[in-house]
Amino acid sequence: MNNRKFKLSLYLVAMLLVLSTLLCACNSKSDDKELGEEQGSLANVDITLFKDGLSQFDIIIPENATEEEEKAANLLKERLKSTAKDSDPAIKNADKHVADKVEILIGNTGYPESETIYNELGYGEFTVKVVGYKLVIASRFEEYLSEAIFELYTHVRMQYKDGSLVMKADTDITMVHSPNINAIPIYQDGNFEYTQEVGTLSNTTANQITFNQTTQEAFDAYKKVLADEGFEVIQTNTIGKNDFITVSNGKKLITAYHLGLLGQTRIIAENDRDFAHPDTADYNSVNDTTLWQLGLQWERENDLVYRMNAYVIKLADGRFILHDTGTRAAAPYIYDYLRQNTPAGEKIKVAAVIISHPHTDHMYGLLDMAKLYTKDQIEIEAAYFNFGAKSMQNNYTPARLGELIKECETAAETFGAKCYVARTGMKLQISNATVEFMWTADDNGTTIIEEYNDASIVTRITVNNQKMLFLGDHTEDPSIISMSMYQEELKSDIVTVAHHGMSGAEIEFYELVQPSIVFWPNRWYEEDYSRNEKLRKMECVKKHYLAGDGDVEITLQTK
Repeated sequence: MNNRKFKLSLYLVAMLLVLSTLLCACNSKSDDKELGEEQGSLANVDITLFKDGLSQFDIIIPENATEEEEKAANLLKERLKSTAKDSDPAIKNADKHVADKVEILIGNTGYPESETIYNELGYGEFTVKVVGYKLVIASRFEEYLSEAIFELYTHVRMQYKDGSLVMKADTDITMVHSPNINAIPIYQDGNFEYTQEVGTLSNTTANQITFNQTTQEAFDAYKKVLADEGFEVIQTNTIGKNDFITVSNGKKLITAYHLGLLGQTRIIAENDRDFAHPDTADYNSVNDTTLWQLGLQWERENDLVYRMNAYVIKLADGRFILHDTGTRAAAPYIYDYLRQNTPAGEKIKVAAVIISHPHTDHMYGLLDMAKLYTKDQIEIEAAYFNFGAKSMQNNYTPARLGELIKECETAAETFGAKCYVARTGMKLQISNATVEFMWTADDNGTTIIEEYNDASIVTRITVNNQKMLFLGDHTEDPSIISMSMYQEELKSDIVTVAHHGMSGAEIEFYELVQPSIVFWPNRWYEEDYSRNEKLRKMECVKKHYLAGDGDVEITLQTK
């Protein structure tokens, strides 16, 4: 072989070696990729939980497991041992992930099998599902984990035979605990805080979830998620740094609001319904707009009714808004006032009745009006109230609260009214008045209502740029919550003193309101309450109107 041929041969050998190396490298990468995909694959397999009466798995909980997750793990271990008495599965915190090891995962362990489930899991459901070599027990709400374990236990008892149990690859026990909550699209920000029932009408249910440490930007993104998932906007509102939106997809109604001062987002879901009465911003002005405070009256037993609460606004178009209706004794008195302020021969027309809470001195006037008068005498278009959820209060039995809600509905419907749930942030345009519900029983969060005054709605009504704040029996702790929600946005020209001047809103609340006119639904100032002394001496107040001095009417806007 000559030198040229020798060099050529060496060249070819070298090229072959390079090519071989490249092919090996490619094959090696391909094999690594395939192996990696196989290791990372969540393709489900049949997994053996018990063999010869012994457990073949560990129970894995998150690295920083909560008390509820630890409780669920112990419950699972106890239940499984009651079936396979010689089994003793270990409970371990999530650590190094081993894809082909059989384990039962409780909660979001951070393993890819858990992540797969939580990426798809709705708020109102729990699941027991085989993913890869793992049996995943998952719920976004920890209180549902025990229910998931009981469902798994039922499955185990049915399938466990001769000391063995194999969970099939297609095992999927998914159950919806709360259809309302489950209908809520996932909120991709903040820390989940709690879920609760909230107030509704007599024949419906509604649920709320709350997230902390979230932003307006995240809420804006969530509004786009709602739109992308087919929800149409019913109403929006902005109060200070708080953003409110209500949407519907024809099946579920969702009210969501972001509280900017708190960095908190609340989302309420319920079956679809009419959210609010149609706006009546187009009107003919026929009279002055006035605000009337009911003076205190005598009952048949000649006992002074010194703590009744009733206010009437006569709108520019001749209709009325009633905010609370006093005791039963107030019914004929309110009717006489409405009759005297309605042109002769015309039916009394009430655009809206707002009941702050179901106490006798706030709601029962409406109940007696329904006994004394007919739809031919009085027409009521809409009634708004929110008495809170039956499960979130200790004042009444759930059945009795249901009765009170129904009584209010029936009385309003006697006059042709449609009933609506007052939701925080809801905005109504009624003739020349803008009505906004600033605070409802729902805003108590998970705090159980021990005194029903704590459920009293706060309503703001604006006429001719004059803001009137109706407090009902808004008490100390709720007023602290409402202050945290609004701060200076509470500023109003007129305020009704909470709880008749007794144990009502904190003095700091009134200092934020800075009213120039104060209405006292009482016959005295209650000297023994220091907050009243401070309120009476506030420099911003120009006029106090005491119900004990009789009826009073002021003009809000001239024709």
